[in-house]
Amino acid sequence: EPMYKKRRDELEDMGLLRKEEDVLTYAIYPEVGLKFLKGEAKAEFESKDLPLPITHKASKNLIKSLFPEVSEEIINNIGKPVKIERMAPRRLTVRVDGKEFDVIVGPKGQEIREDELEVERVRQVSSKSVTSSQGKKIESPMAGTIMKILVREGQKVNKGDTLLTLEAMKMENPVACPNAGIVEKIMVSEGQEVDRGAPLMIIRG
Repeated sequence: EPMYKKRRDELEDMGLLRKEEDVLTYAIYPEVGLKFLKGEAKAEFESKDLPLPITHKASKNLIKSLFPEVSEEIINNIGKPVKIERMAPRRLTVRVDGKEFDVIVGPKGQEIREDELEVERVRQVSSKSVTSSQGKKIESPMAGTIMKILVREGQKVNKGDTLLTLEAMKMENPVACPNAGIVEKIMVSEGQEVDRGAPLMIIRG
């Protein structure tokens, strides 16, 4: 109300107040509206064009005047398609009727690349470790069968080294070492079936 009265008084002082709609035009679009009332600019739209689409220049000017905190970049991108970066697939374990299944989830229509799965496997395995007084206990990131154990007790290993391979969903999944150290104890054997979270071995850093 105070702003409306201020704009009305300004138009009266300039001798440009002919109807109440002029006050609203000037209040919403101070610069363009003033030029229009002076006859220095043409109207951006007519009443038959209402309601205006969000992409219309007048709509963007209104947003700019009502929400000055919104950046120019955001306003200019209104109505433009949003670019979504490629999302890496995720490997998840779901439980159905007491049985665990490993599934790969990704955006619809997106091809799943093997290199992305490798990164996800390492990320999951690295997070499946528990530190104890004996060392870091490596836990199985998914339910499956131990295919091959690639290290032995007492062996020195580096971060990222493959400790063993685990078969799940007919896929061979490498289990990577989350940190450098020495294999303190191997707690599984080849051919053994394990659940998600089952202890595999202990790495002493």
